[in-house]
Amino acid sequence: MRKRLFYAAFVALAIFAAGCAVQSFHPFCAEVDEIEVPELHGKWRLMKVYDEDKSGKKTGDWEISSGEMVCFDENNVKSELKAVFFKIGDSVFADLTAGELGADQRAANIYWLCSVIPVHVAAKFAISGEELIITPADCEAVKERLEDGRLKLEHVKRGGGGDGGEILLTAGTAELKKFLLENKDDAEIFSPRKSLVFRRVKKQTEEAK
Repeated sequence: MRKRLFYAAFVALAIFAAGCAVQSFHPFCAEVDEIEVPELHGKWRLMKVYDEDKSGKKTGDWEISSGEMVCFDENNVKSELKAVFFKIGDSVFADLTAGELGADQRAANIYWLCSVIPVHVAAKFAISGEELIITPADCEAVKERLEDGRLKLEHVKRGGGGDGGEILLTAGTAELKKFLLENKDDAEIFSPRKSLVFRRVKKQTEEAK
């Protein structure tokens, strides 16, 4: 069995717009934590979103390189995100924010637009062979644990504060990193059923768009 490499990313809200993801006001890493992760570099083709097959949809390949991620939405609009990688325990994480729009770019995709909002979203990256699986932290699981006391993190509730209100974490970076360390392998918070699945695009076999 091939060794699996596990990663995680903190991505602005709509990179996981298909489902509910945990949002934080503060970043999940400090400048001193930054590292390079060459295993993630290259092009990735989106195959599945939350168990929905996307392999037949013709959109551009996502690309990860040092300091940035290029992504495409369902309308094939391209945007760039800045990526800062860091490590907690045996897992690698990233903090992603909106990159610069090109001088001739007339539109930005949903991932870029929602990255402008100053919140961060937790997601876990897993590489196995030629497959990349991105799993965001599930807001419903975190919300339930905050409400019943199993999870202790500073937060506020948006949208009126009722049962339907959204959770925004307000804990500092140190506490957020502790939360990740303690829950990075939790199958409820990082549910396999709520993943984006990619296949690596090899240079010698790249398909023409």
